[in-house]
This record gives sequence, structure tokens and C-alpha cells, in this order.
Amino acid sequence: MRKLLQFLFRKPVAWLVNKYSSAPRITAVHRSLTRLLKNIEKEKIKKGPILHFAANDARIVIMSDLHKGACDDADDFMPARNNYLEAACYYNERQFTCVALGDVEELWENDIGAVFKNNRENFFAEKEFIKDNRYYKVFGNHDMYWANTLLPNTKWLKKMYGTEIPVYEGLIIELEGTGFPLRLFLTHGHQGDAQSDGNRFSKWFVANVWSRVQAYLDVKINSPSDDFLLRNKHNIMMYEWSLKHPSTILITGHTHKPVFASFNHLEKLKQELANAVQKNDMQKAAEVETEISRRQQEYSTLSVREMKKPSYFNSGCCCFNDGDMTMLEIEDGQIRLVKWYYENGVGKRKELQSAPLTEIAGQIQGRD
Repeated sequence: MRKLLQFLFRKPVAWLVNKYSSAPRITAVHRSLTRLLKNIEKEKIKKGPILHFAANDARIVIMSDLHKGACDDADDFMPARNNYLEAACYYNERQFTCVALGDVEELWENDIGAVFKNNRENFFAEKEFIKDNRYYKVFGNHDMYWANTLLPNTKWLKKMYGTEIPVYEGLIIELEGTGFPLRLFLTHGHQGDAQSDGNRFSKWFVANVWSRVQAYLDVKINSPSDDFLLRNKHNIMMYEWSLKHPSTILITGHTHKPVFASFNHLEKLKQELANAVQKNDMQKAAEVETEISRRQQEYSTLSVREMKKPSYFNSGCCCFNDGDMTMLEIEDGQIRLVKWYYENGVGKRKELQSAPLTEIAGQIQGRD
């Protein structure tokens, strides 16, 4: 019966969803982001908190899109499991505040019980942050289960973390000591997607009905995380929203494509290649060409060079198919894009890009 239903309904259901829901629409994206920001500003704490840090003292790591699954063939997080544990240990030992920016659990394809059962060591690592109130959990479209207060999700949070921590839609981080006003507005980035960002009923439907229908029919839909065109389109929409909000840096995940200071990492690699060729450093050029080849499909071949102000960042994801993870760090007055990768089977950290927060704050204000 299942095969028959898949044969009859998979294609038409996927077509309808892709046509009417998943493609981001700029008016809906901007309206939804603005509404969330204003709700947090009005101290609607259920939407998200406002945190305050001195820029030079802040230690914050922002990671998104782990998609923890059930340790089966469909689990995208499997290759990065050990790498993630290395990263979590590194940041906890250094007293970083951790922001988990959505899609931390893959609950479109899995039951929360199966995810918990197969990821106990990861939840234990996250508990270490929670002990000192250094862990902030934000929901995304694939773990919207946490957004529905009508569900018995609090019992699972207590099982996972030993306490019923809140799960937010976003948060604001205000940084002091940057020379110019600077705040970070963090959210997963699915805002404006009618499929997962509609009214209360639509959110309930996605979390409890649609995810099961999708899994049963094996429906594959286009989304910014796996469609190159949507990734680029989505990131530009986010950037354009950030331009309307002075002194604000927007930080999201969702697309699985890292963006640093409105400049995607693939473009940065191409710039490195050009510099290496100009200096006749053929060894460096060969290394960068190899990295570009590896990342071409994962990031996208599309340019976002029209994004001039450094007001939009994207943490990338923690489930690249080779086990690599990208995330953002704030430390020592700097904001950084870092990669965690395997070296001889051990997770290692590598800085990809960095910039002083004072410089970013000045550029946002139009001061070079």
C-alpha cells in the first residue's frame, strides 16, 4: 500500500509544496523578520531574550543545522558526530556561550525519542553549557516541534538536558565597546516560508502531520538548504532586510551556506586563488583549487558580490557530508568564521575568516 501511495501522490504533493510554500518571498521574509525583532525588543521573552556583552570580553559560538538523526543511513549528522563532540568540548572548556541556531534535531524524518536515544553523548556535552546558563536553543523549520507549546515537548527537554530549558525563535545580543552601536539579531532564517512560518495551525501541521506525510511518501522538496538558486536568493533577501535596520547584524543558518560579512566563503576562496597566482605561489594555488572543487556543490556557484555592507552572516552548517562543520565565533573583540574538520580522525579547528567588531560596526555605519 505504501508503495502505491508513493507512486500516486509523491510527485503531485512535492510539486504543490514547492510551488506554493518553500520558495522564499521577499515581502513575507522581511515582514516576518521585522515582527520577530520587534517582539523581542518589546521583551516578549517567549520569543527570545536580549543578552548584553562587552565586545572584548564576549565568548560566543553560533552553530546551526546539525540535523541530529537516528544514526541510520538517512542521518546527515553521522559523519560529524565525533567532530561535534571535539568542538563542544573546546568551547565549553573556554567558557563560551553557545547559541544553537535551529535545526539542531532532524524531526521531519525522526521521532524525538529516536533522536534522543541515539545522541545521548551530544546532549550530555550540551548539558555542560546549560549548567552555567551558557546555552541558548533556537528552533528552526526541521525542529519546529519545540515551538509548539501544546505538545509534551518539555518532558523531552528535561530528559535531554536535565532541565526544561526554553526554546526561542530568536535572540538579540547587544555588544558594548565597539565605537558605534552594534547588536546581533539571531534566528534560524526560515522566516517567511509559508510552509513553516505561517499561523499557529500551520506550524502545528508541519510539526506533527506534514513531517510524517513527507517521510511516509518519501517526498523531497526544494528548500534553501539543498537548492543552489534558493540558497543565493534567500541570502540576498536576508541581506536586504539587514540594510533596513541600522546598527544591526543579522545572523542566520538554514541555507547550509556560510556567509561572512555578506561575502560567501566560496568567493573568498576564489579571491585567495587569484592572490596566490599573482604571487606565483603554485603550491598555495593548488591547495585552494582543491578546496574550491570540494566546496563548489556544497556552497553554490552563484555570486553574492553585490552585498557590500558586512551586515549579514550565516553560520553554514554542522552536517557537511565529509564531517566538516562551519560556525561563527565571537572572541577577543573579533568575529570569525571557523571550520571544524578531521585530521587523522580527530576534530580540528581552522579559522577561515575574521574581522574586528569595531571595524564591522564602523562599516555598517558607513565609516570605513
